[in-house]
Amino acid sequence: MRSRALLLGRIIIDPSDNEKQTPPKGLVGARVYMEDGRYALTDERGMFHFEDVTPGTHVIQLDLDTIPSQFEVVATEHNTRFAGSAISQFVDVQGGTLWRTDFHVKEKKVATGKVSLQIINERPDDSGKIYYRIRFSGDTVPVENLRLNVALPKGTSYLPGSAQLDGKEIDEPRITEDVLTFKLGELSGDWSKTLRLAISTPKITSDTELNLKAYLLFNNQAHKNLRSPVAEHSLPITSAQTEDLLEEYIIRPHFRHGGATLQDSDHAAIEKLVARLRVYNNKIRIHAVGHTDDIP
Repeated sequence: MRSRALLLGRIIIDPSDNEKQTPPKGLVGARVYMEDGRYALTDERGMFHFEDVTPGTHVIQLDLDTIPSQFEVVATEHNTRFAGSAISQFVDVQGGTLWRTDFHVKEKKVATGKVSLQIINERPDDSGKIYYRIRFSGDTVPVENLRLNVALPKGTSYLPGSAQLDGKEIDEPRITEDVLTFKLGELSGDWSKTLRLAISTPKITSDTELNLKAYLLFNNQAHKNLRSPVAEHSLPITSAQTEDLLEEYIIRPHFRHGGATLQDSDHAAIEKLVARLRVYNNKIRIHAVGHTDDIP
């Protein structure tokens, strides 16, 4: 027995620059090789060991394929036994003894960036459709499998074929209940996109708000299914607005023959129209058509 030795070690996860870690954590499930082909897997504490090791110089090496991609192997300054890189070490074993050799890993520093969303609406048109423009942008970090999810206001529906990305038609979204999912692929560098889509408005019988939400899902180099903050947009709608979108308002004044004075009933009709228009808070455009005769 005295001619053999026990070799053990640990793969230690070093804390990040702004992290305190006591006691240090170990990396589970990593494979460690000896030069004779034997290997061991680290346990939940990051520990590994080899029994019945012969005296002499041995090489212990990490299997990089078993190191999670978010980690990198780092060399420690106090260890001079590295065999040319941080993933392998020389160990001089003496018989009948216990020898220890450790490796260190650390989370990779990931480039950081930001993504942002903005939702604006266009003026509802005479057919009751509302167009939304969703602007989203990012910088620095490439993104993959980018998806834009849009939660429609209650009671509304997406108008097929209305979606455009930067003014060009795109594939129709996947629709799950009231959520639209647009698949946008990969983007890199500083990027900015605008998606335009239309929804149909419900028949409004009382004042309400149409609440639309949107957020991005994407992958980056280190993580999958990252999610942006949710952007929300609220559009007040009144019953008067929905009615006026769908009909003309006609006033037929009654002038006495040869005269140009409005009757009391005409004044009342104009006052009624003015009251209906006040809900727009002066944000309207009026197109008026009238007729007259040749009497000055």
